[in-house]
Amino acid sequence: SYEGDVGVTSISNGISENVVETLSLDDYVSSNESPEVMKIDVEGFEYKVLSGAVNTLQKGKPNILFLEMHPSMLKNYDDSVDDVLSLLQKHDYTYTIIGNHREDDSQTEISEVKGNVVLRCQSPEVH
Repeated sequence: SYEGDVGVTSISNGISENVVETLSLDDYVSSNESPEVMKIDVEGFEYKVLSGAVNTLQKGKPNILFLEMHPSMLKNYDDSVDDVLSLLQKHDYTYTIIGNHREDDSQTEISEVKGNVVLRCQSPEVH
């Protein structure tokens, strides 16, 4: 489950009065259309969210994915930037760094990422 106020949210163990139930993308897509464009900003839970979408990603959906990665927060969930990138690459998604909205420096390589960064990921279906 997911809890908190807008802008100050986190994944929790479900012990809260402000809990919103979550649903994996694969479960959502089982009875709805796959999204063509999607933005993920989940404060370090990126790998877990993408792991809940592997069947959808395998089909090349969403076509475009904007993914804000939080390297330091990924560690809180025993995940890493490499885990996220490996999962995307396994499903043939390519990515480019489109910016770090929190700092005034531009990186061109993931190895240069020190803070949060937004990736534009593209499925193999997009030319």
